[in-house]
Amino acid sequence: MTTPFLPSREELRFREAQKTLSNYREMIEGQLAQVPRDLSPEERAALQTQFEKLPDVRDAIINIRRANRLYEVEIAFPQVARRSLVVAVASAIEEQARVFCDALHTFRALPLRWNDLKGNTLDRLHTYAFKLAGLSAPPATLWERALWLHEIRNCIVHANGDVARSRDAKSLRAMVGKFAGYDIDAQGQILLHEAGGRLAVDVFTHLFTILYQEAKLPGTVLPNL
Repeated sequence: MTTPFLPSREELRFREAQKTLSNYREMIEGQLAQVPRDLSPEERAALQTQFEKLPDVRDAIINIRRANRLYEVEIAFPQVARRSLVVAVASAIEEQARVFCDALHTFRALPLRWNDLKGNTLDRLHTYAFKLAGLSAPPATLWERALWLHEIRNCIVHANGDVARSRDAKSLRAMVGKFAGYDIDAQGQILLHEAGGRLAVDVFTHLFTILYQEAKLPGTVLPNL
């Protein structure tokens, strides 16, 4: 009788992370779509009562608060949420790269460990998986998008999304129109649309799906029930 196998523990861990990020993205976008874009009747009624004898002041305050609410819902909230998603995806790539390369070290008895390498996550992954372990590199377009995602994450974390303050400013400007859902606004700030979060999750998913297919790590034995 053949013993049934699951994918490796590392791949199962990756799949769980991918599912979590995908569900998180859907939750974010679902909640953003439901946030009221105008003052509620109760809010307007409270202002009507508060400034009943000052109609000009009341109308001005209502207009200001309506404009602030629209800014929050259409710009501020989506950017905070989508930036947090990009940072979360980049962190997942960093963690999964370490887990994957540690598994390669054990499975193939490689002479170096992940922590022996220097550089950023993608540089180390490239050296370890493709040069040291000899795995086939993923499609160039996928790797390029992973590099872009890393640069977007760095700009968000280290420069609060201000492209001019980023050491990758030239590259960040050049990728506008090439990385779906990514843009730069008139103030020079990174601007993320819904498609940007979806692409970030897709990059993580496709990159490590290909890596695990290439590595062929030993599967986990399915316990008998």
